Amino acid sequence: MYFEHLMFFPLLLQENHNGLLFTTAKELRDHLVRLFSGFAQRKGQGHRSLLATLQEGVAQESAHRWPDEWDNTVLPLLHDMLQ
Repeated sequence: MYFEHLMFFPLLLQENHNGLLFTTAKELRDHLVRLFSGFAQRKGQGHRSLLATLQEGVAQESAHRWPDEWDNTVLPLLHDMLQ
């Protein structure tokens, strides 16, 4: 979870995929309640908790590394700008 006013986080964070955004203490509280509401349920009972979804999203996003993102995204943009 990230405080929404930190402007660079929305570039990295995808709401309900790898994190949650909040701007107030009430929103943070509501997110925490949602996160842990399915915590006690066992796997295999057909329930996929928000926490499990976020954990999977973080694992997927962590596969992206800075050099790869630079080479595939930023470098071509800079190259086009300089031509």
